[in-house]
Amino acid sequence: MYTYRLIYADDGIGVAQTIEFDANDPGAALNIADRHEPNRSAELWLESEHLCTIRRSETGFWAID
Repeated sequence: MYTYRLIYADDGIGVAQTIEFDANDPGAALNIADRHEPNRSAELWLESEHLCTIRRSETGFWAID
């Protein structure tokens, strides 16, 4: 298992927040981020490596950069 972090900024939609979780792969981040408001971007990190930025639209589609 690996330790990942989702980092949300204080973006006018929600407050700044860091969520740390253990998972076998980074796909688990989508399940966690799905519980937050749509249109919020979150950076996904594995230890000190920035993996990507994710955002769920109001219609449920994910953007992964």
